[in-house]
Amino acid sequence: MQEKFLLFDGAINLRDVGGYTTKEGQQVVTGSVYRSGSLARLRDVAQLAQLGVREVWDLRSAEEVAKQPDRLPEGIIYQHRPMQNPTRRFQLRALAAIVLRRPERLNKMLLEGYTQLILLQNAHLIGEFFAAVAENRPILIHCTAGKDRTGIFIALLLDLLGVPRQTIIADYELSNAYYDSYLKGLQADLERLRRFRVNETHVRPLLWVEGATLVAVFDFIEAQFGSVERYLREKAGVSAETIQRLREILLQEVKK
Repeated sequence: MQEKFLLFDGAINLRDVGGYTTKEGQQVVTGSVYRSGSLARLRDVAQLAQLGVREVWDLRSAEEVAKQPDRLPEGIIYQHRPMQNPTRRFQLRALAAIVLRRPERLNKMLLEGYTQLILLQNAHLIGEFFAAVAENRPILIHCTAGKDRTGIFIALLLDLLGVPRQTIIADYELSNAYYDSYLKGLQADLERLRRFRVNETHVRPLLWVEGATLVAVFDFIEAQFGSVERYLREKAGVSAETIQRLREILLQEVKK
């Protein structure tokens, strides 16, 4: 699966979402949906233009974008769609879990962030992204690392298309190939925490994705809504017509 990475100078975690085989034996089309980390350091924007990307969705906060705006080719539709940020109390709890060496508490909080913040509080963004995919492709979605916010959006899309869960989890875990890049981006924060004797090991749960976390996300959806499709329709506001359209345009028969 490592061959899915597109090695563009300055971009991290950039890959084509297509190519996977579904449970029904169809294949997710390539060249239609892309995912990545921040594009702020993309050196050769022409490479992105060559992919034919028409629209870029940036899930980063306003603060993140102000510090490191994307570098994009002219003519691309740029959609800055920031997710609601964690509350100050949530951030302090996460910091306390790091300082107190409580990785199990930190992992629990990360799952809470996935379910409460991404799936529930920002369900409308998921719905709007799915509608955008149905209308304007090729499309690229990204956040800072391309592993958490982006990871959930893409996992839901692949599940809707019928890709086996084992494959979706493996795709989610591909983000770990860029662990060193994530760690480098966190160095300034680590320096501030060194007086509490915090090192790279203690912040690993923030940088390394675990397949078990995504399994728990799917369990949450099924417990609350019955299925990913029902979540998308009832909570994220994705219409039945959009779901049908996505399956029509993003799935193809496997050539024999």
